Amino acid sequence: MPLSTVTALSRLVSRERWGQAFAVTPTTLLAWHRQLVARKAHHRRILTAKH
Repeated sequence: MPLSTVTALSRLVSRERWGQAFAVTPTTLLAWHRQLVARKAHHRRILTAKH
């Protein structure tokens, strides 16, 4: 499902019912995003240190 579709649907569902409509909660998505950003930043530091 495209991200734009998920975004549109998320605006229609209240926070209380989010768990019933979607497989993950906003808190989980935020945690995944933070981990992804941290991994990219770590990888970028390793690459720049080698040069």
